[in-house]
Amino acid sequence: MKTIRPLDREGVSKYELNINVNVRRGKNSSLRIIVPDVLVTILDVNDNAPVFRSPSFKIYARENVIKERDAIGDLTAYDFDGDDNGRLTYDIVHTEDVASDGMFVIEGTSLVKTGTTVIDR
Repeated sequence: MKTIRPLDREGVSKYELNINVNVRRGKNSSLRIIVPDVLVTILDVNDNAPVFRSPSFKIYARENVIKERDAIGDLTAYDFDGDDNGRLTYDIVHTEDVASDGMFVIEGTSLVKTGTTVIDR
């Protein structure tokens, strides 16, 4: 079997095919054999980049109120790939100032305040 166009698992993940085989049994007769259904499952490749709800996030936190381990915002992205290819992890890779270094972590999809220092402007 061959495909006549590229397959995309995010569009169609399974195909069920019914195949007939015609066998010539002489000059004017043939025997039709029906092959059991064939199920083709398209395996996923990591061909989609994650998509965020927004190109940037603004989170507002009240000063002197947020305690250690309080979640202050949610960061959500979607990846249309399946299984492990669509599993996302989040990391803080840069902070704008030294004061915020180590003050926040990401747990799951939540931005969380760490440490006992209160947020004060």
